[in-house]
Amino acid sequence: MALAALPHLRTSENPSLKVGSAGGVTRWEIFNIASSGNTALVERINKTKTTGGVDRPCVGVFEMEGRKIKQWRDCFAMAACTGATKG
Repeated sequence: MALAALPHLRTSENPSLKVGSAGGVTRWEIFNIASSGNTALVERINKTKTTGGVDRPCVGVFEMEGRKIKQWRDCFAMAACTGATKG
């Protein structure tokens, strides 16, 4: 169910997705998608365009209600995040 509601996340023709954020444009490089019931897990790297560029590996958890995301949680590796922000 959850994967059927997220067909735009990744196809063989489009292995990444661009999303807007407060810090600019972030491209998702998606590696794996799994689902059970109305929950989908998306393993990806967020590649945010900044002066130096920031790549942050994460796993997103999407709880779906119909074709809409009801809840969205991202889990980041803190070492990767803090190292990316240090000058």
